Amino acid sequence: GSGTLSWATATASSEISATSINTSDNVTYTAAQMLSGVILRDPASSGRTDTTATAANIVAEFSSAAVGSCIKLVIVNGETNSGNFSNTITISAGTGVTLSGLSPVAANGATTFLLICTNVGTGTEAVRMIPV
Repeated sequence: GSGTLSWATATASSEISATSINTSDNVTYTAAQMLSGVILRDPASSGRTDTTATAANIVAEFSSAAVGSCIKLVIVNGETNSGNFSNTITISAGTGVTLSGLSPVAANGATTFLLICTNVGTGTEAVRMIPV
């Protein structure tokens, strides 16, 4: 499912769509989910290890990807329907994605990440994901 969150900056107001994932298994995020800006993740009563989309799919999801293109992603760990607040979410790298300085998303918490395109060449796509 998805919902809409409104947020404001000093100069403009924007809306982003949040993606909800409520499953009792590890999941692989799609590039569209990651570029939505917010993933609301219910780990459903157990710690989870979720995997990012591949760098090729992330780069393809950008409207005009270039080296240095970036987007913020917030992963929220908590109850979105009938979940549990006591379990962490570990992030695993999809093909071509480099994780830097990541620790699990804390129970009942959120982590903001920056996704940075470091190579956009066909067949050599690369993305770096760092917490901010």
